[in-house]
Amino acid sequence: MMKIKTKLLLGLSMLILLCLFLIGIGWYQLFSLNNNANLLKHNYDTASLSFKIQREVKDESISLRNIVAFSNQDLIQKDLDSIEKERAAVKKDIRSLETLVNSTEQNLIVKDLKDRNDKFNDYINDVTKQIDAGNKDKAKNIVMTNGYQMQEEFFSIISRITDTFEMNMNSSLSVMKNDFQWKMSLSTIFSLLGIIIGVGYLFRTVWTIANRLNKMSHVMSNVANGSSDLQTRIEVKSNDEIDEVGRSFNYMAESLEEQMIKEQNLSKANEEQA
Repeated sequence: MMKIKTKLLLGLSMLILLCLFLIGIGWYQLFSLNNNANLLKHNYDTASLSFKIQREVKDESISLRNIVAFSNQDLIQKDLDSIEKERAAVKKDIRSLETLVNSTEQNLIVKDLKDRNDKFNDYINDVTKQIDAGNKDKAKNIVMTNGYQMQEEFFSIISRITDTFEMNMNSSLSVMKNDFQWKMSLSTIFSLLGIIIGVGYLFRTVWTIANRLNKMSHVMSNVANGSSDLQTRIEVKSNDEIDEVGRSFNYMAESLEEQMIKEQNLSKANEEQA
């Protein structure tokens, strides 16, 4: 059997293990939240980059319309420079977008976006060639005929990308919420269970000790006040500190009983000699 000190230490150890378990659950929660936050940031960055590409293409279209509308060469050159700048930015952002996508569907959409950007650049080149050749009316006709359609097709693909990542972002938020609630419920259940087991074990140990001490005290009091004779013994069931006291009492009672018997025998022998 375990010693009382060992039982109490075991109970305290259960509470310590419970604290460590709660710390582990908390750490795992933070780890999961961090992963979900990174996923949310990834989807947000991708959606933001898609909107940035859309804005850059829109600026290209505005500059292109300005070229066919302006007659001032300085203003035309300024818009041409702006178009080249936006084209380089769009190309760079599409390459960045390729590194962010992580599914076959998203890769296909980005591929469509690259193809559409190539066609849009061909459209811009056709217009600028006509401007350089002095055919402004023809350039204006190309813009009026194809400009709106090219822009809408481009924006349609970007909308597909943003819709995909916005849907993923909303899905991530929902998963994060459900995952957090589930883990919190699980940790609460295990925590309550651990507290009940730990406190219950300590309570049972203390109650058992108090009950055994009370019984031992009752036996000792009866022997001390004469209500019980020296043949009374304390029941010893285990090998802990309380039973060691019980054995000591039993040994003392046995020794006193033997001494009393010897004295009674000696007294009886003296009376017979007299």
